[in-house]
Amino acid sequence: MKQSERNKRNYIIIGLCAIVAIMAVGFAAFSQQLTINSTSEVTSTWDVHIKEGGVSYKNAVDATSTLAEKTSNLVATFACNLTTPGTSTISYDVVVENKGSLNAKLDSIELTGGNDAIAVVTSPTNASLSTSPIILAPNDETTITVTVSYNDINTVPTGDGLRTNIVAKLNFSQTSDSPSPAIPTYTVEDLKANTVTTGDGLYDNQDGTYTYKGSNPGNYLSFAGNIWRILGIDSTGIKIISDERIDLTGYKGEESSSTEGEFDSQGLRDSSSNGAGGTYCSQGSYGCNIWSKDYLPAGDYTNGSKTGTVLLDSELKTYLNGTYYTSTLSSNSNIIDGTYNVGPYNNETAYTWTGKVALLTGP
Repeated sequence: MKQSERNKRNYIIIGLCAIVAIMAVGFAAFSQQLTINSTSEVTSTWDVHIKEGGVSYKNAVDATSTLAEKTSNLVATFACNLTTPGTSTISYDVVVENKGSLNAKLDSIELTGGNDAIAVVTSPTNASLSTSPIILAPNDETTITVTVSYNDINTVPTGDGLRTNIVAKLNFSQTSDSPSPAIPTYTVEDLKANTVTTGDGLYDNQDGTYTYKGSNPGNYLSFAGNIWRILGIDSTGIKIISDERIDLTGYKGEESSSTEGEFDSQGLRDSSSNGAGGTYCSQGSYGCNIWSKDYLPAGDYTNGSKTGTVLLDSELKTYLNGTYYTSTLSSNSNIIDGTYNVGPYNNETAYTWTGKVALLTGP
């Protein structure tokens, strides 16, 4: 795991199980929206709505749903009760169908409701719709997932603080664009059957692992509403890396002048934290660039000029494997534990860590 004196990497890697279907990415061209201003008779029909019985909830962890219903054609209301602060999460699936004769494009998803204790995210996100638009041709349907989870705040809420109504409004418009062609899917075994020995592509390392190499190896993957790239394959599955820097909005260690994140909030694990769950550090106001406390039995760790007895996980590691995993990635069941090199910048293989989300590991 690349670490400088003040590590600012925020490209992240996750592991996926071997049975996940892998999709090549196609990019649809944008075109102008069709607007009908004619006073002539128009026989086309507009009928885009939430499917009857198409609102359901799933993956409830320490949470209950007392209401999940369609309140109008493109509005759904959810009443959720997160019973356990810190662990509660619940996901809702909303199925939308196009029963008209005009193509429809999902422009945005409006969310209202909630409070400081509750975080709400959607898949797809509004940001992803700008690069990967959802277009429904007649008789097509799509599923929008809304995930509600506990938002880590300083004051633990009680009672009604974890109970709220969430309203999701789906904004569709008429479009002249057509849906992108069906994206082919491939299994991991399909990928292994197409290795190369020169140029760009997937290389067989002859030890049970495979690695994508080259400037354009064709390793894009659509997953969890975003574009990722496959790094490689091992006996447990595949590892993928975010194609763009992730949004660290809400992460406590985020610098005020940048969207890049430190390992810790200022002072969390510096020398003043000894004996209080922090880390003995010889220097550095943003911690010791130490990913996790679970390296050696005694917790001793050296990172360049910084040394310490590690008693606390880094704030970034906790955030990525907590709020980011449960909310942005919706605790996706295809994400499994992987092994990552997390040693200091000059010796990354010195220590390994097993978990779901980590930073980019160097060669």
